[in-house]
Amino acid sequence: MDAERDLTPADRVVLLLRQLGIARAHFLMGADVAAAYPETAASLALVVPDDLAPLHLRTLVAELTLAVPPLVIHDEGGRFASAVPAVLAAYPGLVAVPLRGYPALLWSDIIADRAEAVAAALLPHLAEAARRAPLPPVQPPAEEGEVAGITYQARGSGPPLLLFPLYLAPSQWEPLLPTLAEHYCTLTLGGPYLGLVKLLELRASGGYGPLVDALIDALAVPAGGTVLDVGCGSGVVARRLARRTDPATRVVSVDINAYLLREAAALARREGVADRITFRAGNTLALPFPDASFDAAIACTVLEELDADRALAELARVVRPGGRIAVAVRADDLPHWDSLPLRPAVRAKVLAAMGTPGASAGGCDDASLYRRFRALGLADVAMGPRFAVDAPQPALREFFAGLAAGSVAALDAAEGTEWQAVAAQAEAEGSYLWGMCYHCAVGTKP
Repeated sequence: MDAERDLTPADRVVLLLRQLGIARAHFLMGADVAAAYPETAASLALVVPDDLAPLHLRTLVAELTLAVPPLVIHDEGGRFASAVPAVLAAYPGLVAVPLRGYPALLWSDIIADRAEAVAAALLPHLAEAARRAPLPPVQPPAEEGEVAGITYQARGSGPPLLLFPLYLAPSQWEPLLPTLAEHYCTLTLGGPYLGLVKLLELRASGGYGPLVDALIDALAVPAGGTVLDVGCGSGVVARRLARRTDPATRVVSVDINAYLLREAAALARREGVADRITFRAGNTLALPFPDASFDAAIACTVLEELDADRALAELARVVRPGGRIAVAVRADDLPHWDSLPLRPAVRAKVLAAMGTPGASAGGCDDASLYRRFRALGLADVAMGPRFAVDAPQPALREFFAGLAAGSVAALDAAEGTEWQAVAAQAEAEGSYLWGMCYHCAVGTKP
């Protein structure tokens, strides 16, 4: 395991491919792996790509290893749509197909929502790639397995087709798997080193982890009590609850996303705390528990995605009198912060380009949390913004790389060089810090 500690996600995927005897495959998502190991990708299709895609595509174009131009299936008017012009500029020869009238968010169930449209673009792309670059069929030794922390589930037979995680989509690729498996050996990849699960785990390894710990401590869960974690995601909060509360305390973690529940349960088993946590499907807006079922409840970066007032009312309903409720949401109403001594004009450009994930209709990603919290009628309320502060370190190298790429992309060539020099100097002297702010509130049910 020590030998694997410093592997990048791309290194891990390639180790998996080698273990399975696969030299080259077709990729659905996974542009970062294709960019790092261009020889492994026979074709690449991106479904609603993020803003790092242009960087990956430039690398791929330079290496000229793809059998066909990349396919980009993009949304219209959603979180990812702003990346499309940059992607097209990076590679004018790619095939771009819009999902008409479909604005996507991180948690949109893209394939389930637009299966026919995605299939209509994707299947001809794969067929042409297979015609131009025939790949030998593969047969994995097992239907599922794990190599270097990358899990896989195999289905079908034929040339290898890698399906990387699709953001927070609950159904992931499942609606298309029966069709794809008729022609390809599909390998659905997962684990803590890929996709949004990777980002959730990385976030907790930095300054966000202590912030969550402070909220957990403020809950003051009684020994042998029960605590509810809603919108558990990859299970970061649940696992920290299991480690920071009395061994007799029971943790119940709920999420509406089947994909995340599977990943959360696997990570709990990996860390040896699965016996303390019960994972179950549930809707935060209609929790599947009777009134006054728990001694405490916590929700971290969940209220951005749903009707925040209804969710808070449900938290208050299921907590017993005298129990505590803790909530944290992204402070998208506050600017990005870092310690770099940038010129004001350069900083203004970087800040203007730092987009925020945003919130769904009725969601909460701002200081309205405090008003909403007071409306619950809780006692002993403590409220205020908190920074999750990070610094460049090996565990956060991908966050750091993304921050640097986004900053430089917002600047002209000279300013980009200036930013890189300032950042390098600050990192060398150990003064480079950056922080994301969260609105936090804790209170007692009367």
